[in-house]
Amino acid sequence: MTIVDKNPPIITNVADITIYEGDTIDFEKQVSVKDDSNLEVTLEAKGEYSFQKEGVYSLTYEATDSSGNKAS
Repeated sequence: MTIVDKNPPIITNVADITIYEGDTIDFEKQVSVKDDSNLEVTLEAKGEYSFQKEGVYSLTYEATDSSGNKAS
């Protein structure tokens, strides 16, 4: 019997954050990812941003589980 994982990971705790010029931050630190496989899940923050230029930036989180299922 082969079990096929077709369920994508679930990304939670995504919130707006404010950073100031010159700050550094780990975008993935505050975000949680759950997956029903209990195996490795990768999480990436994607998008254009600059720590040196004031502005509003929009990032997308993408999680991929060991079966290749993706969520964003």
